[in-house]
Amino acid sequence: MNWSQYLEVYFEESKEHLQLCNHKLRLLEGQPTNKKAIDEIFRAIHTLKGMSATMGFDEVVQLTHEVENVLDEIRHKRLPVTLALIDFIFQVIDDLEALLISLEKGHSGKKVSSAAIFSLQSFMVGREKTVEMHDEAAPLLEEEIIAAMDYEDYEQLIIEEALIQQFDVWRLDICLRDDCQMKAARVLLIFRLLESLGEIIKSVPSAQELEKEHFESMFSVTIATKSNRYSLYKAIINISEVKEVRFYPIRADKWDQDEVMGASIIEAENPAGQKVIDEQPITKSIRVPTERLDELMEAFRELVVVRQRLEQLSLEIGHAELLDAVTDVANKTTDMQSILFNMQKVPAESVFNRFHSMVRRLSKELDKKVKLVIKGAATELDRSIVEEVGDSMLHFLRNAIDHGIETPDLRRQQGKPPEGTIMIRAYESLDFVMIEIEDDGAGIDEEVVARKAVELDIVTPSQVEMMSVQSKMDLIFITGFSTATQISNISGRGVGLDAAKSMIESLGGEVVVQSRQGTGTRFTIKVPL
Repeated sequence: MNWSQYLEVYFEESKEHLQLCNHKLRLLEGQPTNKKAIDEIFRAIHTLKGMSATMGFDEVVQLTHEVENVLDEIRHKRLPVTLALIDFIFQVIDDLEALLISLEKGHSGKKVSSAAIFSLQSFMVGREKTVEMHDEAAPLLEEEIIAAMDYEDYEQLIIEEALIQQFDVWRLDICLRDDCQMKAARVLLIFRLLESLGEIIKSVPSAQELEKEHFESMFSVTIATKSNRYSLYKAIINISEVKEVRFYPIRADKWDQDEVMGASIIEAENPAGQKVIDEQPITKSIRVPTERLDELMEAFRELVVVRQRLEQLSLEIGHAELLDAVTDVANKTTDMQSILFNMQKVPAESVFNRFHSMVRRLSKELDKKVKLVIKGAATELDRSIVEEVGDSMLHFLRNAIDHGIETPDLRRQQGKPPEGTIMIRAYESLDFVMIEIEDDGAGIDEEVVARKAVELDIVTPSQVEMMSVQSKMDLIFITGFSTATQISNISGRGVGLDAAKSMIESLGGEVVVQSRQGTGTRFTIKVPL
């Protein structure tokens, strides 16, 4: 297997892990004490971190490590599961998905990961506010004063500038377990972590000596960072085989006099040598590139041609046993055809699962309450069109949230529940898959649509007079049409529904819109099996 195939497997499995996280987070909304769901999310993130480390995607490793810190607080019941927390984790999972998409396209994910890591670290700072207040209130012990490290002139300049810029500067004494077998590897993990949290100014021994494992069990690192002491501790101590971390702050009022700082010590909570092994469910599945499936289908088509030739020859010869054998071959190839066609299909849930986080995020931006209900997620789609169908559905969902679902106050005034509902239904009908996206919102006023189309010079008033109700409603699919009064990140450019409809039609399908004012709107997508 070449490197590109490894990458393909990595990105495919990563997406599956994030889908699992989204699914389990939705479960936690109704069952916030579901320990199994929490553990499964943790395992998925932990597995993704390990995979990413193997592939060399440091941005994903750093971000998943920060996610693990939050999940670890939940697992140990130090952080209660609230709707606000679930929303926050949903957003982080979205950030991870965006990071993976960026990396898959060959772009740098640094900008995405940095913002997400900052968000997680800020969350942990707020979470540990009481711990931090207690931590700051405790005086450093004078009896533990030790000699300060010596710094070169350029290192002193860096420290002074960091202090001026309101960074905290710490000397960290990090102690590994005595039985640590791969000290250089642990040091590398610690350095990568610290580099994501700040700037490493100096290490003793030097980085080169540490790499050669020319030290016993303890080494020192001086770092300038915005992270607080507790966050640093949590991040470092979670690395396997780290036994102890000691902190020596370097402060502006003490630096010029070269005075010595006292130390605070935080011991590792895990007993030395103790290992926690997560049980992984065994799944029986294999991954096959779509190109291989195409090759298999082509070989099958050639087999069908050979079968037809055998059938013709057996009829000409007229031998009874030969006819029976050829009939058996025909039956087996028919079975093979059914199996191969099913191999080309994937359940619709592989696309539908990603919509929950999008609906959640968008409804929050618009200050609306929206519930997404999915039915028929097991309905299968051809894998060659599933992504295009999913991309098209995003446009219809955005339209439903932005233009369809009303604000909670307006819905109350109309006698509706404050929370709007969007229903996605998928089912088979003859040789087609039908996907309905229906909302219980305001519906479409075809007269408003027609007037707007005239304003935009899409149609003339005389043309509107000749139109049926359905024809007026179908104007929403015309390129450039939009009823939005201003352009936003969500709508207003008049390219959404037109692009979605065109994409479905390019797949041999069609889109139909039905609506009733005050009741809601339904978009029906029809694509071939």
